[in-house]
Amino acid sequence: MKTKTKIITLSIIIILAIIFIVALLVIKPALEKRDIALVNEAIEYTVVAIMNEVSTCNILPLTYNNQTVDVFAVDCLQQTPSQVNQTE
Repeated sequence: MKTKTKIITLSIIIILAIIFIVALLVIKPALEKRDIALVNEAIEYTVVAIMNEVSTCNILPLTYNNQTVDVFAVDCLQQTPSQVNQTE
C-alpha cells in the first residue's frame, strides 16, 4: 500500500510540474505579447494626440525629468508669429 501511495504522490508531482512548465512556455509568452500590444497601442495614441495638437499650429511643450522641448509642425513655420498659438 505504501508503494501505491508513493506512486500516486509522485504522479501528482510530475503532473503539476508539467502544468507549471506548460504555463511558463505557453501562457506567459502570450501574456507578454498582450502587454507589448497594449504598450504599443498607448504609444500610438500618444503620438497621434501630439500630431493632432501641433497640426493646428500650436506649440506643444513636452517635459521629461527637468528638460522641456517645444514641439511644432514644420508646416507652420511659414506662418507669421501672430498666427502660431502658444498652448499652456
